[in-house]
Amino acid sequence: MPKGQALQNDLQVGADNQQAPRTTVTQSSGASGMSGANVDISSRSKDTQNLQVTLSSLKQEVDALKTKRLDMQVDEALANIRTLASRPKLTAPHVHLAAIETLVDIALTTNHKEAALFSKAFSTCKKYEDNEEFCSLVLKLFGSQEDKRIASLVADWAKSRKYESSDKVKEQYKGQGAE
Repeated sequence: MPKGQALQNDLQVGADNQQAPRTTVTQSSGASGMSGANVDISSRSKDTQNLQVTLSSLKQEVDALKTKRLDMQVDEALANIRTLASRPKLTAPHVHLAAIETLVDIALTTNHKEAALFSKAFSTCKKYEDNEEFCSLVLKLFGSQEDKRIASLVADWAKSRKYESSDKVKEQYKGQGAE
C-alpha cells in the first residue's frame, strides 16, 4: 500500500443484530499537505434490500408448498373414497361413510374450497347408506369427471340391456300365445 493510505475493515452491528461489513478508505496526500478524506463505501442498504426480496420470495414459496400439501391431503382422501366406491362388493357402506367423514374433516381443517360441498354430500350419503346403489351414489358425488362419465355410460348400457331383455320376454309371451 502506498504511503499515507490506510484501509480499515470494521464490523458494524445494526439494531436488528445483523452484522454487515463496512469499509472505510482513508487517503492522505503526504506531499501536498491536503487533509485526509474519508470515503464510506457501504452496500448495506442494497444488501438489506436483496435479503428482504429473497426472504419474501422464500416465504411465498413456503406458503405455496403448504397449500399444495393441504390440497394433496384432500386429493388423497378423494382417491381413497373413489377406490372404495369402485369395489362395492368388497367394502361395506359404513367404511365408505368413514372415508367420506375423513375427507370432510381434512377439507374443513385445511379450509378447502369445496369443504361445504363435501359436508353436504356426506349428509346425503348417510341417508342412503342402506341403498343397494350406495356405491354408485358415492361415485356420482365424489368421483372424478372420468368416473362420472363412465358411470353414466354404464347406466345407459344397463338401461338399454333392461329394455332389450323386457322385449325378449314380450316376444316369448307372444310366441307362447301363438301355439
